[in-house]
Amino acid sequence: MRAPAPASSSPTRLPMRAPAAPPLALLAAAPLALAAACGETPASTADAGPTADAGPTPDPTRDSGPELLCDGGCIVRRCARDVTYFDGPAEDGLEVGELQDGLFTPWVDGGDATYVFGFQGGVMLRPRVAVPDALVGDDPCVQVEVRHRPDPAYDAPGELELFPENVFTAQLEPLSGRWESRGFDDQIGWAAPDGVRALVEVEARGVDWARRAEVAVRVVDSDGWDECDVVPRQSRFGCELQLVEGAMAITAIDAPPGFACGDEVAVTVALTPTDPIPEGCVELERTLTLERGCVDAQSLEVGATLDARWELGLTDACPPDTFGLQLEGCACE
Repeated sequence: MRAPAPASSSPTRLPMRAPAAPPLALLAAAPLALAAACGETPASTADAGPTADAGPTPDPTRDSGPELLCDGGCIVRRCARDVTYFDGPAEDGLEVGELQDGLFTPWVDGGDATYVFGFQGGVMLRPRVAVPDALVGDDPCVQVEVRHRPDPAYDAPGELELFPENVFTAQLEPLSGRWESRGFDDQIGWAAPDGVRALVEVEARGVDWARRAEVAVRVVDSDGWDECDVVPRQSRFGCELQLVEGAMAITAIDAPPGFACGDEVAVTVALTPTDPIPEGCVELERTLTLERGCVDAQSLEVGATLDARWELGLTDACPPDTFGLQLEGCACE
């Protein structure tokens, strides 16, 4: 019997050969491993992320970083696993921004930062960082900590206190004279945060350097600022809703003659929102069509006031609007 070869701790370049069919468990895990190897690796996040991010366009004349090596299991080296990051104080001078029209656009004090909805409905900023070419050296791995808190100069905290920080690891890409990260899925809440004022502090750490930046921004959607954006909104699997809560008064009931449970009755309602909203952003008086049985079952009468939550669809993927009343299908006495 041949004695086994001694173990080696150095990476081994594997010969080219036709691989055996992998077990089903490995097939299921492969997309996650490849995704982590090829881009950012968030340390913690409540939502899986909004959309694909093309990332920066590398300079083809530059080396894109250390060669990927295989160990005994042919696992691609990951910045999150193998790198020890600089733990000294961070110096000022980090560039922080977002991708706009395919270009890195720095955030500036008093400017806007764009949010997106993730697939599961979470609200995220998409910050990215850029550092000078001379700073990175031989290792493009970076650890980025993003901290956000309400700007005390404004009364618009949103849900920032529930999402104070997120930490990510990534591999920087070389551009002309600098290195840049991809956009990070930096969750800051679940409800639409239009108009929220945030102080965003970002620290980026390489193996032998650390840089920081702090910027005060207003959070807006991709269309920019609109005063109607302050009306609470929520995203559910492609449906974007306005959510308005308040006291709903029954101002008129127009019931045709008859007694049939399914007869249509016009009920006019007027909502007084709990939180004031800009005029003209939501039509607050509506005439709804209810079955007669639902008018009786819910004891609706002119002059009555009910607590109500209106859910108003803004996109084609939304179901019919709801107004806190059952419109049909009620049992008749």
